[in-house]
Amino acid sequence: MRVCREYFVPLQGETQYATKMIKERKRTWLMTWRISYYHQIGNILLRAIFRIDTDTTLTTSISLICSPPFAPVMGSALGNKSVIGPGIAVGLFGYAIGTYMGFGIAQLLPIL
Repeated sequence: MRVCREYFVPLQGETQYATKMIKERKRTWLMTWRISYYHQIGNILLRAIFRIDTDTTLTTSISLICSPPFAPVMGSALGNKSVIGPGIAVGLFGYAIGTYMGFGIAQLLPIL
């Protein structure tokens, strides 16, 4: 019973919240999907322009989307430990840029 209470009940709540969000906030859902889609397209284009290898692209993308601690996991899974450093660096850089962009947007919203 403890397993059900600790794992299933929060999962059930998250599922209900996602369903409600899709029904009521379709516009927000579509915006999130578009951002993720164009993020991946941008990664593919930058990879092609700068001739970056696939392992580095995958590791930095996972680090940006999830968080920097996923870079070592991805590097180990790919069997290429040399991509762990750049993955963590890009993830931390993304945190810094995202934080300042968030503060900037928070300052702009009351003006609009």
